[in-house]
Amino acid sequence: MAKLTFSEQAPDGDTSLAKAGIDPRGDPNKILRLAIPVSLESVFQMSFNLIDQVIVGRLGADAVAAVGLSNSIASIALLLYASAGVGAGVMVARAFGRKDLAELSRVAATGHALAGILGLQTALLVVAFSEPLLRLVGADQKLAGTADPYFRLYAISVAPMTLSAVTSAVVGVFGGRP
Repeated sequence: MAKLTFSEQAPDGDTSLAKAGIDPRGDPNKILRLAIPVSLESVFQMSFNLIDQVIVGRLGADAVAAVGLSNSIASIALLLYASAGVGAGVMVARAFGRKDLAELSRVAATGHALAGILGLQTALLVVAFSEPLLRLVGADQKLAGTADPYFRLYAISVAPMTLSAVTSAVVGVFGGRP
């Protein structure tokens, strides 16, 4: 059976996916094999923030507030940069589907370079302007002072976490088998 693109028609002129022998729902097993590891990765990443809160909870309310505020700001940055991973993953998947290994390699390298640069710039900016940034999002002077050391330390980890997001997306294209 010939593969059809969405703009092509079946021999009898019908454009329906079912007539062309294409299941529009996809293969649930393939979807789950991809979705479960991606979901688990997100759960594990979020669990680090939860574990930070539990450990810091023993230090008092100010420490919990400081870690919570820092994690919230950092999570926004990481979610934004995760889009670089998603974009790279989609482009790598397309190149892989075309069996264009040169393009696949270029896209993966560009995605990693972009993630590294954005992560490093973010880390440097947050380390340099940690306390003013915390104040900008509403922390009072005391909370900003308490959160500042933790937030700076967390900022240093943004570059490796951003690179990890791109690597996961790129490797995920191969089903975990590069």
